[in-house]
Amino acid sequence: DLSQLKPCISLDDVRSLQKSCQQVNVEEPVQRYMLDVVRATREHESIRLGISPRGLVSLQRSSQALAHLAGRDYVLPDDVKFLAHPVLAHRMIPAKGKSAKGILDQILNQVAVH
Repeated sequence: DLSQLKPCISLDDVRSLQKSCQQVNVEEPVQRYMLDVVRATREHESIRLGISPRGLVSLQRSSQALAHLAGRDYVLPDDVKFLAHPVLAHRMIPAKGKSAKGILDQILNQVAVH
């Protein structure tokens, strides 16, 4: 019964968590890695439309949240790799007959971590 549902977290708690996630450090090499991955989606011959700047921002914020949940105050390249598919795949438009997941796998295997 929906009328019996009660909030499990307050709005203030949500804001506090958001602020904590924003404090998670993203070192320059990890930022460059994210940028290189996003740039590769724009340059890949099998992608009609690559990831936008908003997609990059979403990837960074999601990576910060994952690091925070893991109890770290810094983002690892593995956080970025783990979240690349759920955060980026639906934001790309692959060429006809191509798989966004497959292309993203290829990009993640080719782009070097700095």
